[in-house]
Order: sequence, then structure tokens, then C-alpha cells
Amino acid sequence: ERLSSLGLLTAGVAHEINNPLEGIGNHLKLLTRPDLTPEDRARHLGLVRHGFERIRDIVRDLLRFARPSKGEGDVDLVQVVDRARRMAAYSDSFRSVEFAAVGFERPFLVLGDAGRLEQVVLNLFLNAAHAMSGRGRIVVTAHRSDRDARFVAISIADDGPGIPPEHLEHVFDPFFTTGGGTGLGLSIAYGILEAHGGTLAVRNRPEGGAEFTLRFPAASSKSSEEAA
Repeated sequence: ERLSSLGLLTAGVAHEINNPLEGIGNHLKLLTRPDLTPEDRARHLGLVRHGFERIRDIVRDLLRFARPSKGEGDVDLVQVVDRARRMAAYSDSFRSVEFAAVGFERPFLVLGDAGRLEQVVLNLFLNAAHAMSGRGRIVVTAHRSDRDARFVAISIADDGPGIPPEHLEHVFDPFFTTGGGTGLGLSIAYGILEAHGGTLAVRNRPEGGAEFTLRFPAASSKSSEEAA
């Protein structure tokens, strides 16, 4: 399923890499002009360097997502959400989606595997963008006040059409799909949260759209106090 997500991002990644490559090529050609002033030469070299840095950042994001994780530890959900958002942005279906994160101004620690949690959040972002046909708003909210201080939660809400009521109890079933995908994404996400000692739930919002709530064990008693 992780490879499936990477496959969905392939065209967007190629586009993101091609743009700085074309820029680098153009500036290298200009650098061969004999009449360049020192100022112009420095400017073109700076833009070439910027293009290489952009490509490096894209490749780093891909490698971080594709490689196996190191295992469980303290994970900052602020970074998980940000990396998943950057990855989702490579998808064509995400380019016109408005994104907002609420309550992530400071670290939000849970106990878990960063790579697997990024996989879950990325899958939910791509699903939401697909449900909204590439246009709409995704809001991720950190819930720092939970009735049980041992747990914290985030919710991912979209303003799409929502999930048909008859499908709500089946969305986490393996191979259940209405969109022509593998039908494994949400099932795997559910299993990952369960393996982390947490839960994954979904509901239709009264104002429209779907909302997934991810509940995690807090990283420690200290982080639980901060979350509260």
C-alpha cells in the first residue's frame, strides 16, 4: 500500500523535479555567455543552487517515506502531518486543495513509528483529496484535551460529499472500495493504529464531508500533561 501511494505521486513528483531541472538548464546556458557581469553570474549560480536544493528536498522526502522505519519511539505529530502534507502535495489531485492545521503550534508527542504513521496520514490526505475531486478544504486538528490523559488525538476533516451511510461500517474492511483502488489503504491504516495501541474512527460531519479521528497513546506522562 505504501508503494501504491508512491505510484499515485509519481506523475506529480516527475513534474516537481522537471521544473527545477529546466531552470538549471536555462541558467547554465546563460552562464556560458561571455558578456555576463559578475553580478549576473552570481545571480544565475544562486538560482542553479536553489534548483539543486529543491530536487534534493524532493528526493529526501521520497526516501524517508519509502525506507523502513527504525521502530517505535517518541514521535512528534506536528512533523508527521507536515511531511505527509508535503508528500501529498506532489499528487495532482492535491494541488487545488486548501489545507489547514489547527493546534499544531507546539510539539505533539505520541509513542509510535514515525514512518508508519506518516503512511496513515498520507493515505487519509489522498483519500480526502480524491473524495473532493481535487478541490476543497482539508482541516487537521490536534485534540489536546482528552478525557483520558494517557491518549491524544487528531482529526482529519474534508468538505467532500461524505461517506454513504451504508458504507460507514465497511470502510475499514479489507478490499472494500468504491473508487477502483486496492481497497486496502484504510484497512492497513486501521491495523497500524491498532498496532500502536490506538484507534481509527470515521463519521460524517453534520455540515458535510467526512472526518477521521486518530487516537494515540501519549509518548509519556509529561507529554500527556502538555497535551491536556
